[in-house]
Amino acid sequence: ARRKGIAAKLCNEAERLAKEELGFDEMFLRVEAENEAAKRLYEEKLGYECVLEAEGATALRVDGNAGTFVEVSSDIVVLKKKIK
Repeated sequence: ARRKGIAAKLCNEAERLAKEELGFDEMFLRVEAENEAAKRLYEEKLGYECVLEAEGATALRVDGNAGTFVEVSSDIVVLKKKIK
């Protein structure tokens, strides 16, 4: 389902809920540094900016076979956006 705009729609809805239902004025995302497609979406299309880079952080990945999350060590970036 890549390149269908689903991720952008989900982010926009999460931002709307955070603003309207919870009263937040900022949104933070934690992304694995090597996930270039996600970073491109968040930074270039959705207006997030990098506020932190960390090496060897704990990240969660989905194990589709087991239906669980698995913790892995990964470099991460934290992205931030003011919600309008």
